[in-house]
This record gives sequence, C-alpha cells and structure tokens, in this order.
Amino acid sequence: MIVQRRLKDGTPRYLVRYETPLGREVARTFSRRADAEAWERSVKDSGRSGNCLPAPRSARTRTVTELWTDVLLTRGSRWEARTRARYVELFRLHVEPHLGRAKASAVTARDVRLWVQTLTARGLAASTVAQCVSVLSAVMIDAIEVGIRSENPCAGARPRAIAPEARKALTAAEVTALLGETPWPDRVVYLLAVTTGLRFGELAGLNVSDVDLSGQLLHVRRVVVEVPHEGQQIKPYPKGGATARRAIGLPEAVVQMLTEHLSGRQSADPLWPNLNGGRQWYGLASRCLRAAYSRARITEASGFHTLRRTAATLALQKAASIRDVQAMLGHKSPVMTLTRYAQADVDQQRAATGRVADTILTAAPGQNPDKTPKSSTPSTEG
Repeated sequence: MIVQRRLKDGTPRYLVRYETPLGREVARTFSRRADAEAWERSVKDSGRSGNCLPAPRSARTRTVTELWTDVLLTRGSRWEARTRARYVELFRLHVEPHLGRAKASAVTARDVRLWVQTLTARGLAASTVAQCVSVLSAVMIDAIEVGIRSENPCAGARPRAIAPEARKALTAAEVTALLGETPWPDRVVYLLAVTTGLRFGELAGLNVSDVDLSGQLLHVRRVVVEVPHEGQQIKPYPKGGATARRAIGLPEAVVQMLTEHLSGRQSADPLWPNLNGGRQWYGLASRCLRAAYSRARITEASGFHTLRRTAATLALQKAASIRDVQAMLGHKSPVMTLTRYAQADVDQQRAATGRVADTILTAAPGQNPDKTPKSSTPSTEG
C-alpha cells in the first residue's frame, strides 16, 4: 500500500507499508512514486516466492551477539538445561570472538567456512566444531525469521563426522576380575551395568522402587544430568524422551545380589547412593571405577561407557537378538547398537570360518586342498 504525503515545503513523499514475517508493520519512504511502486512489487514478489520480506533498517544492523540474546529468549527456552549451558559456552568461546561483532545480515558462507577452518586448525574435535556451527546456525535462522536474511550461510559448513575408533569391551574374565577388586555397594552397580547396559545417568537415577524383585525387572524411568554451575537435575525420562522409558529383564544372580543390597531400604531411596545418601556424581564415581580398572590390571578402559559396550557385546555373543539388545540399551535404531557398541568377536569369527571350511571340504570327498592336483595333459614320453 502506497500513501502520498507532503513535506512542509510541499515536496511529495511516497510511503510503502508492509508486514515482516513476525507480523510487525514497517514503512519505508521514497521521493519518487516509481521507486515506491518498484519497491512494493519487490516486496510482494518476495512474499510469493517464499523469501523473507525486507527488515527495517534498524534490524539490518543487528550483530550476531545481539541476535544470540534473542535466540536464548525464544528458541533456547525449549532446550534441555545441559544443552543450553553447552551452547552458551560454545558461543562465548568460539563464536563471539570471531563473528560476534559482525552484522548478522553481512555474514557470508565464505566467512563461515574460514571460521570452521580456523576452529579445526586449533585442534577442536569435529563434533565440537559441528556444535559450534549449530549455534551459529540458530542465530542465522532467527535472522531469516525477522527478515534480515533470506538464506542460511551455515548450510553445508559442518565438518564431516569422523568414524569413531573401536573402543574396548571387557571380556567375561575381565568383568570377573573387575568385580573382585570392587567393594560391595559398587560391585552390585557394576554388575548391573554390564548386564543391562545402563548409562551412568540412568544408574544414578534409579530408585529402590524401580527394582521389581518378584518379576525380575528393572524399570528405567529417569536420568540424572549435571549442568555446569547449576548442579544435578533429575529428568523424569531417560535420554531419548518419554518413549525411552523401558523395563529390562534381570538374571537370577543379579536379583539375588539386589535382594541383599536393598534389604531395609525405603522405596524412594536412591538405588546407588553416595556417602551423603544423595545421588552419585559422575566425577567421583568415574574415579572410583578407573581405580578398580587399575587394580584389576585392565587397560584401555574408558569409564562407564566401557561397561555399556561390554553389555551389548556379551549379550550379542550369547545369541541375544539385535532387537532385544537395542531395546535394552534404549537405542532408537539398531544401527547405533551395531556400529557403536557391539564388538567383533575373533573366536566366533574363527568358529564361523571353520564351519565354512568344513562345508567346502566335505562337499568333495577324497580331495586334499594342500596338494596340487596333477595335470590332466597326456604325457608325451615313450
């Protein structure tokens, strides 16, 4: 809509009004009607093509840091507390020093690529750099929503994920040695970890009431997370959301140990309390586990996730189905179970290749593959 106005000296001015994607009305003034009409057509064309409408001039000068504040107030309110704290730290350390003062409307894809190369050259892990790009991308998405930009310069800038190195899973003999070097309260939890594959936060979040001794079931209903500068928080669902709540069958030997461990305890008490009766903290619990690894002479172990990988590997080696192991670990996809947690077993490979060799050799009786067959060419002697 174009409105004609006149200044005090009678000079005509043409006012174009339009709405931003957030519903705010913005006006722009032109000295010529032809310019006003051209601008109005461009605004309408942008709306029909799905591109963002032009933002007011004051908004186009906003910096990345200023928009990040808006992101925290809007989109950031829906993030998990630990995710929010992580993103705030990444923005402070890696985004703000490089791009914080830049106008959000002026950041180009080349700027983002050079910034990613700088972070990589400093030795940051690919996963950390990818998270930094996600933080900046959230700012750019907000810039698109308010009409500052029409595209996201972070598209395609995330570094390729590096295939994770094969991590160690304990053998049954190593688990026995570990339990033998562990005092009683922790021994029960370690055995629970290598038979159910629970994460540390899920172990710390268990209550006495989550153990069904008569039904031989363990109910995973909550998780403990540690947020920097805020302490522990208990989420009423494990990692993966409410659908990740699950019940895991317990073997008879574990039930017997839990029966002794839970004797005289209240249902609301933590299953694995610290010295003060509260929930376990990851730092202290991890140090105790690593000390037990050292006493058992187990090398290349990496904290509680080693126990989780061990649970997956041993269960698959004992002919558990991939679907059951996936459900036990709380994974949404069996691909994660197979690629990140299940370990290859050389002994089983040897047994399988042996069965294949036996099948081949018994298919043609009387043949010895170690000897070269005689040539069938007729002899020319005599």
